[in-house]
Amino acid sequence: MNGQPLSGRAVVLGLALVTAASLGFASRFLHDPLMADEIYLVIAADHIRHSGRPLTRTKMDATSFASVDPESGPLAGARDTGYALWHPPLYLHLVALVFALAGTGAAQARLFGLGCLVATILAMYLLSQAVFRDRADRRAIGLLAAFLFAVNPLAIQGALVVDIDNTLLTPVLLLALLAAVRSLDTGRSRDLALGALVAVLLWIKLTTPPVLLLALGIFRAAREGIAAALRRTGVVAVVGVAGFLVTWIAYTDAQGLPASAPFQHLVGSLVGAGPGGTLPTVLREAALALARVALWVSPFLLLLWALGLGRRALQFASARTLEPEDLLHLTAALVLVAYLVVGRTTFGFPRYDYPVLPLLAILAAASILDAWRTAAPRYWRGLLATLVGAVLIWLAGDPLLSTYSMVRERLVAGLALGDVIGRVFLQVVVLLLTPLVIASLGGAGGRRLARAAVLPLAVATVSYSLALDAIQARADYLVRYGYGGVGTREVLAFLGREVAPEALILAPAELIHGIGNRASPFPANAVWTSESALVGALSSAPLRAFVYGLPTNTVEQVRFIETDPRVVRVLDEGFRRLIIGSYTVWVRRP
Repeated sequence: MNGQPLSGRAVVLGLALVTAASLGFASRFLHDPLMADEIYLVIAADHIRHSGRPLTRTKMDATSFASVDPESGPLAGARDTGYALWHPPLYLHLVALVFALAGTGAAQARLFGLGCLVATILAMYLLSQAVFRDRADRRAIGLLAAFLFAVNPLAIQGALVVDIDNTLLTPVLLLALLAAVRSLDTGRSRDLALGALVAVLLWIKLTTPPVLLLALGIFRAAREGIAAALRRTGVVAVVGVAGFLVTWIAYTDAQGLPASAPFQHLVGSLVGAGPGGTLPTVLREAALALARVALWVSPFLLLLWALGLGRRALQFASARTLEPEDLLHLTAALVLVAYLVVGRTTFGFPRYDYPVLPLLAILAAASILDAWRTAAPRYWRGLLATLVGAVLIWLAGDPLLSTYSMVRERLVAGLALGDVIGRVFLQVVVLLLTPLVIASLGGAGGRRLARAAVLPLAVATVSYSLALDAIQARADYLVRYGYGGVGTREVLAFLGREVAPEALILAPAELIHGIGNRASPFPANAVWTSESALVGALSSAPLRAFVYGLPTNTVEQVRFIETDPRVVRVLDEGFRRLIIGSYTVWVRRP
């Protein structure tokens, strides 16, 4: 940053330090209980480890649940199984390999995610060197981008979620973008290599490669013309799709698996998870999802990206030339918009948007160093401003908590949202003031407003990440799926004592799995809002316990259970009630 390029040794040391910092934060959460969809992937990977086939537990409707007899029928864990082929199972096979080496468990599954975190940091650095190959400070860009990503709470917590988008998909997508950037000014041989990477991406997930191909096609059309774009992008698509289909058909034929399963799931997801309702409803849901993403990514990082995007738009309007960084802008925008409309968030966690984060970090790093050269700020003032900003955000409290679980708890209880609104308003004010306070302490980046805002926003981005990392490291509540929920470990311990391994219970799937219960079916979503299904299940003599809670159940489900007259009567007559953190536990009376 002093005008001299960083040495290779400095880069290696810097990457090692930021990686170690990220892994250090993440280690605190390695042994957290599995939640929600994580259990299905762990079960499937364990099946692959032992039998080579991607089998997992399936869900059962409570109408059937009421007639299950754990003493005479087969255990649900052996009976209710199906293929885990929502996506091609490359991720599952790699996790199964980890299980074979280190044993099956939540920590082992998360170790694979942390390995992908390291791979993502390295892939980010390589991609930044290709995108900004003509800049003398490209090594500094790569190192700063790695730092911005490594300390970001979404990067750390996302690597700990047992799923695809936030682990294996992200580094492979970055490598595909690296191949795409390198192919821009070369011949068709690079297109073939990119096609091979697209085939690998399809083996990971079917939805993201089309977004990458769309971004590449649009970029090449604007840069080389429509005909050239169709020809070269078409080669990449044909090689990628053909390579995937040939290997996929061979794999499913050898394993005796249904080859159409992931395609059927893809169609069903697009139809079922797509935008519904009126246009205002769709826009409102997308806006809420964007707010959730912004709080995870850092609103200041999104603003930095917006400034960089605006700068590039103005430059393109005047010069009519595209740069490799524009491909990153386009890919990030397409992925973000696509999942804001279709996928949104999973239990409040934006795992679909995780691959966007390293792209934003790379683009922000380039803008920050541009501003740094003209501002020449002092290091100690920047450090002071970072610490002050982090303290301000930390004192205001966890914005992810107040905008999610606090709201849900009050909606279930029928309480007014006045105190939550006041808390959120205070946090918004603090977030608005933080860059201004930082600017007053550390100076601005130039005379023009846009450039002057870059460095304060950069410092605020780091402050936000460090504050949220500290909050989450000290939190006694869930910080990924079911954000803000408490008592999960305590409920698992209680059920482990009170419920025999082959007793029948009705509870969220992660609790059934967490206590090693193989007799109880996993309830389908419709169970929780069906009076006849719940009453039938609760009236079943073998049923030992009934558990629900906001970490997994929706507000509508909890409200229904606690207000439906027949359900409430059956519970009051045959069960005793306990409140354990965010969970309500009903245990059958002797």
